[in-house]
Amino acid sequence: ECMTKNEFAERYSAAAFFLLTFGFFLVFFTRVHPLVIYDGDDWRYIAYTRQALPSWNEWNPSRVFAECFQPLMGYFAAYVLTPLIGDYLHAQTIAVALLLSSMVTAYLWLFYRVVLGAGGGRFRALSMTILFLLFHFLILKTQRAGNPYLFWSANVTCVYNYLMPMLLDASLVLLMMREGRLTEIFHRCSAVQAGLLSFWIYFAIFSGV
Repeated sequence: ECMTKNEFAERYSAAAFFLLTFGFFLVFFTRVHPLVIYDGDDWRYIAYTRQALPSWNEWNPSRVFAECFQPLMGYFAAYVLTPLIGDYLHAQTIAVALLLSSMVTAYLWLFYRVVLGAGGGRFRALSMTILFLLFHFLILKTQRAGNPYLFWSANVTCVYNYLMPMLLDASLVLLMMREGRLTEIFHRCSAVQAGLLSFWIYFAIFSGV
């Protein structure tokens, strides 16, 4: 099917927005408010690994997501990024920023899909998504500087323990708002999609939030 000029502009303006959003957050979390490994928890948990199963032997039996992905991204930074950029600490910042920026972008894209499904066209959905994003920064603004925002965490470990799981869970809720019950979604999925969705649900449940 051929797209009209307006449909083409709407579709690719949305794609450009989400690409720019990912780029913005990557710069934000590496340069503006960098996610730096610095305290005892950060250093401990980038090196601590556990089985990807709930276990009573762990301090938090259900915190599977954070305690698997934090060391995984730590290894990615150490063995993939560090040889490329030559800076171990900055590589750790880039690794967590890549994952977090991807999750925030996916969260916003799913919100966009929900609004798009309610009708009104892509530009309306895009406008609502931009407003939704801005409120994550403006809703807590009470002073001229030093304001918290909804993507803030005290340290990198808290990013994995709280912020990422909340994005994971909120994104799953947005998916169901757009696509229906999980049983209905699975019914429409291919085998690969069903596997990825099961992976997502598993880590959403065992995220410790």
